Amino acid sequence: MVPYKAFLTSIGYLVPPEHNFEVGSSNVDPEIASTPGPQLVCPIDNARFILNAANARWGSLLDALYGTDAISREGGAEPGTSYNPVRGAKVFEELHRVLDEIFPLASGSYADATSFSIDGGKLSVAVGGSAVGLKDPAQFLGYNEKGGALSSVLLKNNGLHIDILIDKESPVGKAHKAGIKDVVAESALSAIADCEDSVAAVDAEDKITVRHRPKQPDAIDDALSTPFFHRSASAGSKTA
Repeated sequence: MVPYKAFLTSIGYLVPPEHNFEVGSSNVDPEIASTPGPQLVCPIDNARFILNAANARWGSLLDALYGTDAISREGGAEPGTSYNPVRGAKVFEELHRVLDEIFPLASGSYADATSFSIDGGKLSVAVGGSAVGLKDPAQFLGYNEKGGALSSVLLKNNGLHIDILIDKESPVGKAHKAGIKDVVAESALSAIADCEDSVAAVDAEDKITVRHRPKQPDAIDDALSTPFFHRSASAGSKTA
């Protein structure tokens, strides 16, 4: 260890400490600096991986619950090859628990919600015959309307967003008292186009290949330069 340390010192890699100091950074995107969430590391020479990672920023919470073992199969709640309403009911139970924990109402539970509306620029939820808001109104960011009816509600906690999609006429929305058809959650926050580890670029030829601008489809540039917010401007987006 002593000869190794001496060598690192001789080439300037190790230097003797002179005084206390701090290391800081600036102009760093919040997805890297302060917002909690996974980062997906992808080989820069594989277009499909990068596109999948970019699309993974938003995902259906209902699909994630229904299709995995996060929901028990007991009591006739097996996934099967077609929709199982018993399992669907368990998915909604877990959804209500998650919403109650992360976006609690001033009183009551999402399990008893029968409708969502906007009142004076604030979210209003009908629960047990009463209209209640969020315990923390600042978690409400905005909403969408379609055909004059509320179609989605955007909420935020710890820098991460969820979008509650509402449609009482949809197959899933019909099964929910308040018409929730899905909850789209922000999950994987960033995609890293890696030039080394995940590519296994070892020799000089490999490194030249991945560091040269890859001849990837224009779809990569289009996907990574398009805002991640998944709704189009024509959907009637509004902010609180």
